[in-house]
Amino acid sequence: MAIARNVLQQLGIPDERLWLRFISASQGAYFGEVITEMTQKLKQLGPNPLRKNWEI
Repeated sequence: MAIARNVLQQLGIPDERLWLRFISASQGAYFGEVITEMTQKLKQLGPNPLRKNWEI
C-alpha cells in the first residue's frame, strides 16, 4: 500500500483517491456502506486532476 501511495503522489494524484478495504463475500451490507462512503468522498474530491492529461 505504501508503494502505491508513493507512486500516486509522484503522479500528482492525492492519496485520498486510493482505498483498500478487505471485505468477504458474506459482508454484503458492509460492502454497500463502503461503496457509499467511497462515492461520497470521490464526489467531494471532484474529478481526477490528471484526467484531462490522459484523454486521447
